[in-house]
Amino acid sequence: MPANAVPPAKCLCGGIKLTFEEDAEPEVNYCYCKHCSAGAGGLYQLNFAFNETAVTIEDPQKLMAVYIITGCESGKPKPKYFCGKCGCTMFTKPEALPGKMFVKGSLVEGGSNFKPTAELFIKYRPSFVVPVEGAAQLESQ
Repeated sequence: MPANAVPPAKCLCGGIKLTFEEDAEPEVNYCYCKHCSAGAGGLYQLNFAFNETAVTIEDPQKLMAVYIITGCESGKPKPKYFCGKCGCTMFTKPEALPGKMFVKGSLVEGGSNFKPTAELFIKYRPSFVVPVEGAAQLESQ
């Protein structure tokens, strides 16, 4: 695997695995929107935003399920794909951003070693959380 390649991601039970093209360059971001914060169980969620053509889904047991999140600020729904066995959210595909796939960074092997290049929905970032130096600061997605 090349040094800059993104390692695979898998759910908690290992039933679903995501692999990425070697030359894929995702945008790594922290998202503070209410859906990502709730889904992460914290103040924000670490996401790897890929072009969906750069992601291969391995789901031999057909465990993938989907929940449609409504009430998004874009006015468009956001399908959330998760493992039906362990409940782990794998990625979202916001309809407001066709062709994009937001893989949950905590599932990527060593994902916390990737520095975010952007912070999204910073209007919801708590005042005590320090912005990431050098990361774009965006009010929305």
